[in-house]
Amino acid sequence: MSLSTRLAALSFVLSLAATSVGVATTVDPVAARAGVGVGWSDVTDPSAPPDADAGSPMAHDPVRHQIVQVTATTTWVRDSASGTWVDADPATQPTGVSAVTFDGTLDKVLAVGGVGDGSSGGLLQSWTWDGTDWTLLTPTTAPPMRLGTTMTYDADHGETILFGGHTGPPNVFYAHYLADTWAFDGTTWHEETPATSPSPRARASMVHDDARHEVVLLGGFRDDSLNELVRGGLYGNPIETWVWDGADWAQRTPTGDAPLTRHATAAAYSPTDGLTYLFGGDYLGYRGRETIGIGQFPPETWVWDGTGWTRVKSDSGPSTTAARSATYDSDLGTIVLSNRPWTGRSEGTVWERSATATVGIPGYWLVASDGGVFSFGDAAFHGSAGSIPLNQPIVGMASTPSGNGYWLVARDGGIFAFGDAQFYGSTGALTLNQPVVGMAATPSGDGYWLVARDGGIFAFGDAQFFGSTGALTLNQPVVGMASTPTGDGYWLVAADSGVFAYGDAQFYGNDITPVPKSDVVAITPTPTGSGYWITSAGGGVSALGEAETGSAAVGVGNPDGVVGVARTTFGHGLWSTGSSGAVGTWGEAIAVGDLAGFALNAPIVGIATN
Repeated sequence: MSLSTRLAALSFVLSLAATSVGVATTVDPVAARAGVGVGWSDVTDPSAPPDADAGSPMAHDPVRHQIVQVTATTTWVRDSASGTWVDADPATQPTGVSAVTFDGTLDKVLAVGGVGDGSSGGLLQSWTWDGTDWTLLTPTTAPPMRLGTTMTYDADHGETILFGGHTGPPNVFYAHYLADTWAFDGTTWHEETPATSPSPRARASMVHDDARHEVVLLGGFRDDSLNELVRGGLYGNPIETWVWDGADWAQRTPTGDAPLTRHATAAAYSPTDGLTYLFGGDYLGYRGRETIGIGQFPPETWVWDGTGWTRVKSDSGPSTTAARSATYDSDLGTIVLSNRPWTGRSEGTVWERSATATVGIPGYWLVASDGGVFSFGDAAFHGSAGSIPLNQPIVGMASTPSGNGYWLVARDGGIFAFGDAQFYGSTGALTLNQPVVGMAATPSGDGYWLVARDGGIFAFGDAQFFGSTGALTLNQPVVGMASTPTGDGYWLVAADSGVFAYGDAQFYGNDITPVPKSDVVAITPTPTGSGYWITSAGGGVSALGEAETGSAAVGVGNPDGVVGVARTTFGHGLWSTGSSGAVGTWGEAIAVGDLAGFALNAPIVGIATN
């Protein structure tokens, strides 16, 4: 941990030897720059394009005040004022459209596509949209026919820029990937001859950055992806970010955190805050570690400011990320996202967000056995039980879904609610067979479960009882629990790594070799609930199911042992804390402060993140 980070924590801890208080770090300058956002909102209505799929590009037409989305069978328009989608049912419908953009030279939406996959030759076709119908253009020169291309209008040079794509079937084994750059001046296409170019790729994303006067190219499925998939290396790298200045390409190499490389992501530039937004996308060889697969990224939103990437914190969004289309609606100052999952719904969903983002450093709380709460990063202090006479010591905590509150739970099942956390009941007045060792909140935040050392479960609020080990003879005591994402089930974990699944919770194993099986302290589920991590007091972490890991055991250790674990929002990292308040990290988790070296009234017993 850097000295500055430790000092940031120190500056807010003035009287720790005397009393337990809340601490906080300074405001992240990136958050101050980006403004305050409201996150994604589902604005799907019955008029939304029912046949919009992953290959349905869209663009905003500021002249006609509408969003135009081209599907495989028709053209849909969304009126910016009402938000209503209408099937335009044009007399002429383009075929095989792979990219659209608003061309400022023509003041019309421009689409490219055509018949076939380019393997038999032919030229890419160009159409323009006048608000009611498409017109096929007849440029003297055009790019060769292709699929999976990307393009955007370069307002600084008055031309539309097109890059890459592939010929042949859209299949990693057979497609031929392209790396050519073309420009359309409103009349015809001409091929550019840059000295430097991105490698051949398809299904990349492209936007024009008005503030920095450059075109930005993001990600894409590269021509070497198959070999890299076999080696499991490529898709553990940060996304490639390229910029076009009107004559040449240059690759940006930002330092710090960045989205992992991906293809078929949704991207849009917002002139409101001067940021490029990226959402979702597909991956191969997930994170390039020991898991090789094909799928979709978690619903995460990132912003590019011209020099670096920052993840939008606590952001909502579609639960699946087959997002392929996004555009900035200049009439509303919002970004509109078209999303369709691979499975499930047969129709797409439409999401919208204000074009300003709340971004910044992550945060977490530590809780001591005397009820003292210590907050770091962007986790706000909402109160503590440090000055309350307790019948029994605090043993854990859980945060509300909004991140604006938390509960503390005592050994006797007493509950203390702060911020927007509500009190739904406790076992403080009951005689328990065994003491309470932990708690878990429901996804709604309208209830919670308490778990006792013998595996007894106590449900309050909207939490449902799905079973317990209270009547079983256990080899080792239960030490913790976790809820499934739906709230329709939960896991219990014992000190010997025994895992007990109830409701819709699935058992993914408990083989945590070489992690010792006598000192397990926590079970932490993945965001989807299709796996979990089991952590030992020594800091060893074993990943089961879909949980990520780079080896059989990944350390998140502390010099004084681990007493609590918390997961990052998207499941690519973990925080741990020891009794001294030292914070350990794994993966993308960032330590933004801790209490190591400070004199505490009572030991730290848990950690939770906002």
